[in-house]
Amino acid sequence: MDNLLIEKNLQLLGDLMDLEKTPSIRLVVSGGAALMARGFVARVTNDVDIIAIREWEGDLEAAYPLPEWFLEITARIGSQGDLSENWLNAATSLVFPDLFRLLPPHSWTDLDEMSFGERLRVAYLGRIAQMHLKAYALVNRDEARDLDDFRSLTPTVEEIERVSAWLMENQLASSLTVTKFKNLVTE
Repeated sequence: MDNLLIEKNLQLLGDLMDLEKTPSIRLVVSGGAALMARGFVARVTNDVDIIAIREWEGDLEAAYPLPEWFLEITARIGSQGDLSENWLNAATSLVFPDLFRLLPPHSWTDLDEMSFGERLRVAYLGRIAQMHLKAYALVNRDEARDLDDFRSLTPTVEEIERVSAWLMENQLASSLTVTKFKNLVTE
């Protein structure tokens, strides 16, 4: 999916939620969809990664498990648009439920929120939060897009050092792995 297809399906989802008078929900999105929405990359993605749910008061909670009503309505949108049933999912939150809590506090002040109807709001993580998450992905899996995405954020040497310290402080990677990470992203 490219950014236009993501936005089209989110609008369809929001319209259907309004039509069916579902509860409201505020999602925080990371990964490729957020990178595209914020203009950091021009690529496609297979899904929209929900890392957290924002309460209306602003508090955050893990996105997994998503409400059953939301999964059902999302699957319906996916089947109508030739997407997978889990085109919008909380897999990141399932695998790492507290990862969003480990992000630096200022990560939550750099959100770009969009409304899709009256009941659906989607906030996209900003550059610093994405840098941390992409660094985490780089040290925990082997997918070329993670390096491309990290580099597209054009981190400074100082930012790479801060991200490396964050990985170590939160015990998300060993010192050897962090050294390899720094060498990889500065090549």
